[in-house]
Amino acid sequence: MTERQLMNTDCLDSDSRIWPVWLFLLVAIYPVPHTIALRNLLLLIGFLGLAWHWRATSHALSTLWRQLTWLGASAWLFVALTVWIVIHALLIAPLPAMALDRARTDWLMPLLLLAIGATVAIRSRNGDALRGLVIALACHIVLVVIFQCWQWLTLGHWSFGIVPFAERDYQSSLNGFLIALLLADRLSFLIVGRAPLNLSPRATWILLITALGADVLLSARNGTLVSIVLLIVAVAILLADSRCRKRWGLRIALAVGFAALLGGMSVRNDARWNGFSESIVIGIESNSPFWMTGDPSQLPSTPSGNPLEQSAYARAAWARQAVEAIVRAPLGIGYGHDAFGRAVAEKYGHTGMGSSHSGWLDIALGIGIPGLALLLALGVATVVAGWRRFRYFGDGYSLLLALTVSGYFFRCLLDGHFSGWRLALFAMAVGLLIGTAAKEQGDAGYRTNGGG
Repeated sequence: MTERQLMNTDCLDSDSRIWPVWLFLLVAIYPVPHTIALRNLLLLIGFLGLAWHWRATSHALSTLWRQLTWLGASAWLFVALTVWIVIHALLIAPLPAMALDRARTDWLMPLLLLAIGATVAIRSRNGDALRGLVIALACHIVLVVIFQCWQWLTLGHWSFGIVPFAERDYQSSLNGFLIALLLADRLSFLIVGRAPLNLSPRATWILLITALGADVLLSARNGTLVSIVLLIVAVAILLADSRCRKRWGLRIALAVGFAALLGGMSVRNDARWNGFSESIVIGIESNSPFWMTGDPSQLPSTPSGNPLEQSAYARAAWARQAVEAIVRAPLGIGYGHDAFGRAVAEKYGHTGMGSSHSGWLDIALGIGIPGLALLLALGVATVVAGWRRFRYFGDGYSLLLALTVSGYFFRCLLDGHFSGWRLALFAMAVGLLIGTAAKEQGDAGYRTNGGG
């Protein structure tokens, strides 16, 4: 029996139908607060299930490595970044034990989830695992819509930003993943005639419109910016194809209209846009410690006399402090999402702060400018590789990968999301995408060579 036949046999065994269900349950509970024990139990069950069929798992991983030569640059950059994190923790970080512990939770755990996601994708049938992810994300967003509608029925008005659990940035992160996946699926369908998610066209369009509408209900300013950027990218991709310009002109116009509508609704419904630019300038220029203490007596005044938009002010002030800390220690002060808090404590003696609210700045603070350069190079290399493979071979999964990575990296510029459950879920999504792409690539090669 050939290796290709063995892999197909393994993927068609009885447990191939279990993995999408397991994945759905995991994604459904992963962002819910106070579910760490249940989350870890599901992860343990999945890990033991893969380990029990170790031969099939090892074949899946070896096949994955051989089929993804188009991601070779990304793989080497990932290895280089991982090595740098370890070397930095051992030789540069002031507290090596703490840096290694942060690397374990915020880097090795996502790496494990990436490997699990890729293996589960190969062990599942026809992209079922990836659809399990999409359906779980969609359930979260539909829950937000239902909750908001219930609020409207009971209160008589829309409660923008009010969500059924946790904070709105939780659901906004999930919605960002969902929008990127659905947009890429529609782009692949419009350009090359193949929908990698393999959902019904009507259901996919409805889910995409629902996700974009939920963006308005969530009223998460940074999430809306990412959604608008993704829509602009989608329009640019369609306009770059002459056939799409002629055939799908109405859909392109609708995408432009959605981007404008999202921006307009955000400005209309989110009071935080009032005085945004003025508050940003004050955050950068003011020497008031209000960003750190929250003492009302230290609240900076605005030249216009309008109330300070504290969210924009604080983010600008945190960014300024983070940049100054990076200048003081360009090689970083130790890996971890709380590097900003440690930098503030070292300079001002003020404890209790965590992220700078920018994942890029957090990385530069933790593992230095070289670490940030490696991270951004990894993101760019992955996006470029995914885009090139889609353009040359029509591989829709690689386009899903490119848009998902683009959206997440841009969101991490605006928010401190490069850690915790968001990074873990992103890593699993990437693993699912590359695993599904590898399985599709291998199956296509098998069929071309006459396999049956």
